[in-house]
Amino acid sequence: MGTRRCGCTSTARTELPELVGKPAPEFLLLNENDLTYAKIRFDDTSRANLPDVLADLAPINRAMVWCSLLLGVVDGTTDPAYHLDLVTRMLAVETELSIVIEVLEQARIDVADRFLDAGLRPAALARVADAARARLADVKPDDELGLALFRGLIEFTADVAELRGWLDGGQPPAGLTLDADLAWRVRYRLAVLGELTEAEIDTAYQADPSTDTEQFAIKARAALPANKESVWRDITTDASLSSYHLWARAEGFWQPEQRELTEPYVERFFREIVEVAALRSDKVLDTLVLFLYPRYAGTARTLELANELFAQDDLPLPLRRRGADLTDDLRRVVLARQR
Repeated sequence: MGTRRCGCTSTARTELPELVGKPAPEFLLLNENDLTYAKIRFDDTSRANLPDVLADLAPINRAMVWCSLLLGVVDGTTDPAYHLDLVTRMLAVETELSIVIEVLEQARIDVADRFLDAGLRPAALARVADAARARLADVKPDDELGLALFRGLIEFTADVAELRGWLDGGQPPAGLTLDADLAWRVRYRLAVLGELTEAEIDTAYQADPSTDTEQFAIKARAALPANKESVWRDITTDASLSSYHLWARAEGFWQPEQRELTEPYVERFFREIVEVAALRSDKVLDTLVLFLYPRYAGTARTLELANELFAQDDLPLPLRRRGADLTDDLRRVVLARQR
C-alpha cells in the first residue's frame, strides 16, 4: 500500500532578523497549529528533546509532529528506528484515540514493514508490542483506547503463546471480549507466523460463515507459508475467481516476515503481471496491482525490474498508472535505506 503522506509546498526562504541573538529553544515547532501546508524538519536539538516534550504539546501539534516524522522516514532524513522508539514512548502517555490509531498503523505498515532494516524489525516490533501491552494493563474496561491498543498489540506481537491464549479462551486485556473481528485478526497474525493450520481456518469459518469471515479466511490461507505457490497460481491464472476472492488472496500473499520465502515471486510479478492483466477488467486490475505489487521487497533490484516494466508504452492503463505510483513509493524506500 502507498505511504500515507501529508500535503506540502515550498516557498522562498524567510529571514527572521528579530530572532538573532535570542536564546535557542529546546524544541522548535514550525507551523504551530497546522495553519498551512508545509513540510518541516526538526533541527538536531529539537529532535533530541522531542521525546521529552511531545506529550506536552497540544493534540493538533502532536498529530503534526507525527506527520512530519513519517515524512522524514519516507525522505530518508528520519531514522525508522528513532521513529519506532518514539512510538513506544508515545504509547505510554498518548490520550488521543485518533493519534494512537493512525500512528500505530503507520508504524507497522510504513515504517517497520518497509523502511526499517529487516534485521532490526523483530526486536522493534517486540518493543512496540511491549509498550502496547503495558499501556493496556492500565486502561479501564470502558475506555475505547483499549480496542485500538489491543488491535495494535495483535499486529506487533510475535508471541505465539499469547496469541493462542486469546483464541483458547484467555481473557483479552482491558476487559475486552474477543469478538469475531478480533479473533480473525489473531488467526491472521498466527497464519503470517506460520502457526495456524488450514483445518483451523476451515473450522473457524464454518462456525461463523459470513462475507467478512470469508475474506479473513481467504487472507489467512494466502498468508500461510506452505500455500504460496498454489495461491500465486490462483491469482495469476484462475479467471473464474471473483474480484473479492482475488483481492483477498493478493492482500494476504506478501508478508514482511516471509521475505526470503516470497523472494522468487518478486521477479515473477514483473514477468507475469502483463498476462495477468489480460484476465481482468480495469477496475479489478487496479486493486489487484495495489495488493500484488511486491511492496516489501525494497531493494535496488526490485526497483530495476519495476523501472524496466513500467517504461513500456503499451501497458494497460490501470497497470501503468497504479504501477507508477507504487514504484514511486518503492523508490523512496530504496533511497531512504541507502541514506
